[in-house]
Amino acid sequence: MDLSSKQYSAADKYKARIALTTRFRTNPVSRLKWIFDRFPKSDGLRILELGSGTGLFWLANRAGIRPSWTITLSDYSAGMLAECRSQLVGVKANFDFEVIDARNIGHPDGTFDLVLANNMLYHLDKRESALEGMRRVLKSRGMFVASTLGDRDNEELDELLYDFLSAKGRRFRFRASAFSMENGFDQLRRVFRHVEVERYEDSLSIDEAKPIVDYYLSFNDMYEGLVVLPDEYAAEFEEYLSGILRERGRISASKRSGVFVCERGAGDRR
Repeated sequence: MDLSSKQYSAADKYKARIALTTRFRTNPVSRLKWIFDRFPKSDGLRILELGSGTGLFWLANRAGIRPSWTITLSDYSAGMLAECRSQLVGVKANFDFEVIDARNIGHPDGTFDLVLANNMLYHLDKRESALEGMRRVLKSRGMFVASTLGDRDNEELDELLYDFLSAKGRRFRFRASAFSMENGFDQLRRVFRHVEVERYEDSLSIDEAKPIVDYYLSFNDMYEGLVVLPDEYAAEFEEYLSGILRERGRISASKRSGVFVCERGAGDRR
């Protein structure tokens, strides 16, 4: 897996990225609930989530979980999965917890009614092979739901970061996402017969500097050797952002995200 072992061995960096969007979103309906609304709501579903993180998706949607569902929560990181189990202790649901490499799912063919990959496919190498495995474990009428970001998500914040770093003589730019709202359809269409695209409308309105700093610090070591914001620049970047906030009152950022809803299709044996 391309990810550094440092990035998801614990939940702190993951939480810093989630916090920015959660705290400062303008859409009254959270993205997690919006995604959950795309799920079938029939009884007896068997669900697999790949890359469950801290379990926030199910915590946010606990009121909608049916008692008859069996939900397997998985993550590549045992440390992250332990955090997930801890966060969901008070949620009444039939949860199983498994360490799973999404490129090699050790479940039989046709096990699940629904497989969820929430903002994680861009981390995978050998993605088409991994998607074939996700399709393999779906039942004949099963659904695959993949959420991801657009290429220009948070572009206004990124430009502030780039300007700051440029003044320091650093020419950092985020690389293009390997799986995004712009390129995901073609990748999924090679594996799934039916693919639909839905976009989630949102933006950020931010009145604090530190959550932005923590957001960018959280990307450090996501991949081996990746440094987005050097630790020694953190305090100065926070002051730079604070100056902008004193002038503007708030910093706005565009959110570009959504889901691909895929169906395996009855009788589809590809």
